[in-house]
Amino acid sequence: MNALETKFEGWEEAAHPATRDTPLWAANSGRISETAIVDVQERGAIVYIVTAFVD
Repeated sequence: MNALETKFEGWEEAAHPATRDTPLWAANSGRISETAIVDVQERGAIVYIVTAFVD
């Protein structure tokens, strides 16, 4: 699935288009997080989601 330019509904129920510059955050539903998804690395059949603390 190509997510670029697709509108996604956030937890606040507003639809937002995704672009290459859209930040991705890792958090439980309805919670605030300072953990950003900064990279995805694929190595064969394994995919690593790289996160970082963003203040």
